[in-house]
Amino acid sequence: MRFLINRILKLQYELELVGIKNVLLNDFASVIYGVPKLIGEIRILVKELKDYKVLADTLSYTLGMHKFRDNILNALRERSSVALNPVTMPIVYVVVARDEKLNKLIENSIVFKIDGEEAKVPRLEDYIEYLISLKNYPYVVDGFTLAIMHSERIDSSIISNETRNLICDLIKDIEDKSAVFYELGKRLEKAKEKYC
Repeated sequence: MRFLINRILKLQYELELVGIKNVLLNDFASVIYGVPKLIGEIRILVKELKDYKVLADTLSYTLGMHKFRDNILNALRERSSVALNPVTMPIVYVVVARDEKLNKLIENSIVFKIDGEEAKVPRLEDYIEYLISLKNYPYVVDGFTLAIMHSERIDSSIISNETRNLICDLIKDIEDKSAVFYELGKRLEKAKEKYC
């Protein structure tokens, strides 16, 4: 696990070193915020660039995929994203932020220290909004879990009405079923006060 974290943080550091702003999303960001899960993929969102050459060079160098550099560059140019499968870690997805909502994840990112190294992830409220907006499993579950777990410290005014309504609907769906779990029921009540 330590090897995986080192590789992820090295990749993020190398991107920052060449001036490419980025944040870690999905499995890694969810783990950082306290959702226990396996890291099945590494998803990195990068700021839009005029030229993808530096990005392709950095990815191929850092992940040891030099001979695939041209393929990486072509995928970035054609789709503004690339899926890489380095042998030593899970699939790495690199996605270029092409809309305001995705750029907001990068602009409002925060830094977590992990054994003296830095990991950039989206601000919690923006991250919950992003996950729930994906509208499919497991992302909605992660977003909902984070919204409930951290309801006491979240600034709900940052989260859109649409997302708050979805969170409320989910709370109502599981409220009765969770009544036998006292601690969960208490947490849901607090979350309900925050979002509904």
